[in-house]
Amino acid sequence: MVNYAFGVACHDFNISIDDVDLDEICKYPSYYAFIDNLAKQHCIKTDDFIAQMIKYVDYSRLTPDNTGVLQKIQDLTQRYKLCICTNNHIMHVNKILNAKFNISSDQFPCEIFDTRYANLDGVFYSKESDVFISKLEKHFGINARDFLWIDDTQHVIDTVKSAGCNGILVTDSNRLIDILNQL
Repeated sequence: MVNYAFGVACHDFNISIDDVDLDEICKYPSYYAFIDNLAKQHCIKTDDFIAQMIKYVDYSRLTPDNTGVLQKIQDLTQRYKLCICTNNHIMHVNKILNAKFNISSDQFPCEIFDTRYANLDGVFYSKESDVFISKLEKHFGINARDFLWIDDTQHVIDTVKSAGCNGILVTDSNRLIDILNQL
């Protein structure tokens, strides 16, 4: 099933959804990588396609964070090198940051590595890939074994652990604010 925003963006760019092989999505490291390839096939800038999609994404279900996550992240930046790694585009990240914290990425207290960082020589590497982790090692001057990944996807945690990183899974019973408070 195609999500609404993707389908409407295809329509807006005169891409017939019937001509899009949706079974191909699983062959890409992320939904973004699939969209990147589709946009290139149709001579559309990926950023333009993403911007069009975002117009149709319903962010109203996101509620402002009242747990103090943003303040805790700010406090932790005094002791640790923190960053957000995401397989999402910065335009999407900005919508989420606005809904949750009423800020944009340039106001966030630490660096954000989004899909732009994951693209190397025209190939997309997901945040949990060895290539992405290697780029982070070089950027921060820290060995992967000293990284602590906090993520809400088991696959990501398993993958980064197999690359030598530490990882903690965020769940309903293991909330992000609780994990941050334990650091």
